Amino acid sequence: MLFLVLLLAAAHPDSEAALRSAQRAQQAFESQRGFLAPRAIGPRGDDYERIGRFYYYFGDDRMPPREPVEIQRARTHLIDVLDSTAAQLPGDWWIAGQRVRYLVESERFPEAYAAARACRAEPWWCEALEGFARHAAGDDVGADTVYAAALADMPDTLRCRWTDLTPLLDGALRKRFSRLECATRAAFSARLWWLAQPLLSRPGNDRRVEHFARLTMVRMLERAGSAWASPLADDLREVTLRYGWPVAWSQEPSDELNDTRLVTGHERIPAFHFFPDLEPTRDPRAAAWTLQPPHPHERYAPLYATTFETLAPDFAVFRRPDSTVLVVAFDLTRDTLWQGTPPQLVAVLAADERTAPVVARDERSTPRGVLVAAAPWSAFFAGFEVTREPLHRAGRVRVALAPRDSGTVQLSDALVFDPVDPVDSLPQQLALVLPFVHGPARVASGARIGLYWEAYGLAPSEPIETSVAVTPLKTGLLRRIGGWIGLGKRRQTSLAWREVAQPERGVVGRAVALDVASLDPGRYRVAVTVRARGHDVTTARELEIKAP
Repeated sequence: MLFLVLLLAAAHPDSEAALRSAQRAQQAFESQRGFLAPRAIGPRGDDYERIGRFYYYFGDDRMPPREPVEIQRARTHLIDVLDSTAAQLPGDWWIAGQRVRYLVESERFPEAYAAARACRAEPWWCEALEGFARHAAGDDVGADTVYAAALADMPDTLRCRWTDLTPLLDGALRKRFSRLECATRAAFSARLWWLAQPLLSRPGNDRRVEHFARLTMVRMLERAGSAWASPLADDLREVTLRYGWPVAWSQEPSDELNDTRLVTGHERIPAFHFFPDLEPTRDPRAAAWTLQPPHPHERYAPLYATTFETLAPDFAVFRRPDSTVLVVAFDLTRDTLWQGTPPQLVAVLAADERTAPVVARDERSTPRGVLVAAAPWSAFFAGFEVTREPLHRAGRVRVALAPRDSGTVQLSDALVFDPVDPVDSLPQQLALVLPFVHGPARVASGARIGLYWEAYGLAPSEPIETSVAVTPLKTGLLRRIGGWIGLGKRRQTSLAWREVAQPERGVVGRAVALDVASLDPGRYRVAVTVRARGHDVTTARELEIKAP
């Protein structure tokens, strides 16, 4: 036993020396990175947020400068030093972290995996390093699984810090989260990560994985040099968690008399705001998503999308007591982003973070058409997602759905379709209407349109009054003058009737044909109003009438 202790004591100075040598090599590399960074004019103006020592500029989405070859060579030398030190100190967490970090920077992903698996530090840290490497290589499903294992293996106090989402939130959402105890925040966090997932049709939650990767990077920055020559502190931690870490560097041009260097870190771009913005109400269905707000509190740049567009298809949602049907009428022919190789198109219905979403794919990949998704439960939100993987393009739209209330009369969205002849044989069920829906609600002047909707919550033999009105959204001055003096076409149309409701399985489906031949080209509001039990319920949508 004494012999073993003497051996360890003799080896300890060498281990300490090896660690200090590797730390000096890392600090020297980062200093060289800042010194050799390409010269470029940094961001300007007042559109920034100050976070401690750092200024984060919004709207500065210039492509970062290319890294000089001298820095690439210096990084390769640093990796050699770290490899050698890791062989001597396989259980040192700092060496293992720096080794994986710089292998990932060099895009040597298989070696980064191997370095993470060779790690002999705490199991949770080695798992976090593997998750970091997998996420950087685009394996978000694998990274999600590995990070879940890392969280399970962490000490409770550390897990509490890693699951604290306060830095990513602001406003009412931040206040709500900050009031939660660590032990009770898991369910709330799971809901937030589900709402923040960029694409539900893509396996794994890459936004959540990105957050854990940023936390991994924060620990890598401990006791480490940086091109900023700034040690890790609360401000750098916050910047990293909210916006990521730099993937490129530049420095301001300086004259010979001024030796001061202003170094700028460039994070990956373009980046987007995926976290939902919740209204002050306590109903999470009040969620709204704005991918590019002017001053996002957090941003993330997916590796699979250099473009992330907000789409505007026609949505019609039919919420039955025990199911949801989504009809998406889309037209991408006007958008050059989706021309060429056919994109992948999906309609999505999502219930909650525990239930797999329903994803309906367009197998034909047509630029204009209709997608239908049906779920055997009441959906929380509906979405439409488009991707072109080879070109790293993505687009989506996502809307939260109001909950069904069985105690009141409610209407579905109104769905526009091509009417059939004769008019008295119009289909009165959604399944029969769908074959006549061919795209977004844009019709030629002089045509007719079919309109289908559903009413819920009506009792058998309940009397109701229904009216349909088509009114212009905007009227130009010349057209208003023409209307006043009797020139031009009629600018609105309407119809109304009474009936006795006879619901089938709680649903009353109705379809009408509207003659819009008398309406000028333009944008109109189509409103269906049902009066029952002394109250009016209205559903409305837009309609575009094109010139012939």
